[in-house]
Amino acid sequence: MKFDVIIVGGGLQGGLIALAFRHFQPHLRILLIEKQKVVGGNHTWSFHAEDIPTQAIPIVEPLICTRWNGYHVQFPGFSRRVESPYYCILSAQFHQVVSKALSNSGHVLMLGTGVKSLQEESVLTEDNMIYQSNLVLDARGSASLSKNKGGFQKFVGWEIEPDTEWPENEPLLMDATVPQQDGFRFIYTLPFSKRRILIEDTVFSDTPSWNKEEFRNNIRAWLSRHNRSSYRILREESGILPMPWAGELPQVVQSSPIKVGSAGNWYHPATGYSFPLAIRVALALAQGPLAESARRVSKLASQISSRYRFSQFLNFLLFQWIAPEDRWQVFRRLYRALPAHRLARFYALNFNLFDSIRMIVGQPPPISIRQMLKRYLNPNNLNRTTQRQIPCHPPSNPVA
Repeated sequence: MKFDVIIVGGGLQGGLIALAFRHFQPHLRILLIEKQKVVGGNHTWSFHAEDIPTQAIPIVEPLICTRWNGYHVQFPGFSRRVESPYYCILSAQFHQVVSKALSNSGHVLMLGTGVKSLQEESVLTEDNMIYQSNLVLDARGSASLSKNKGGFQKFVGWEIEPDTEWPENEPLLMDATVPQQDGFRFIYTLPFSKRRILIEDTVFSDTPSWNKEEFRNNIRAWLSRHNRSSYRILREESGILPMPWAGELPQVVQSSPIKVGSAGNWYHPATGYSFPLAIRVALALAQGPLAESARRVSKLASQISSRYRFSQFLNFLLFQWIAPEDRWQVFRRLYRALPAHRLARFYALNFNLFDSIRMIVGQPPPISIRQMLKRYLNPNNLNRTTQRQIPCHPPSNPVA
């Protein structure tokens, strides 16, 4: 069977690509293959207003379940409200929107179907069916975490229904006043409504090993500490994301099949946010002739390469230079130093040279920029498994 576009993998990236093609080129026949029974899995995707290109607004709007005008961060001795719109997509709504978009004649959403192999112009499924297309996209997710040269972001989240109304109306992106265990640890909360809240315990750690029950206990302790011990758990989500300081950049491709999403390293290496690049990849693929899709993705990869590499460099500083128990100070300084518009550009992986300098200058620990760059650019150092952990101390005159 012949299609114009075949997308293998129905996560965030695969679904956004399908929606982008439906919006910009509705005449094309799309096949989306997903091995699970639903599109989107069991996930929550959050992003900032700066992450949405103008052309993508009609695609993204139906997916947004909750939006806020700002968010908060808390660190020992410092708290801040950042006046920057923040949005959230839940996988259940994502599944509904993508399924409806592909329900029209000519499109096929194939759920519960595994794939044996991808070729330049065909896909072989596990039931030995062959589907052909001039554009094959591999959105099946990332490779093994064991290959990651860097740190890891680990999280467990609970969506809860409290017995009493939740007092806060806006997200708490980082509460780093909690005990710092296994690296930089913080609690993250999203109030979808007064009686429906997502709470995540997150750690930026040196290793991918973890005990989920420890994370659950941390959530329980935080809720108890804030006198919110009566609630019902609606669902749980968890994950481990790479935070590389070295390795491949987003793929520069010239032909199908094209690796997209985390399979092609299309994510923010210093934050783990996947939406900003996922929507830009979807636009690059769908806005133009199919024959030039690979070239447009290649161009996007080239455009972001320097920012991607700098973000890897930030990971290098965090995991190789700073002791785990002191890493929270780096993020406190980041939120003290950067105004809202610079923070938004950082999260969108759209920052400029001055933003980069502002992130580094004055950042603890007190070591020279030349020393950091020399060490980072030495290939032998990028393969190290041990760390030089330098305790960092709050600057005597922090920038407000």
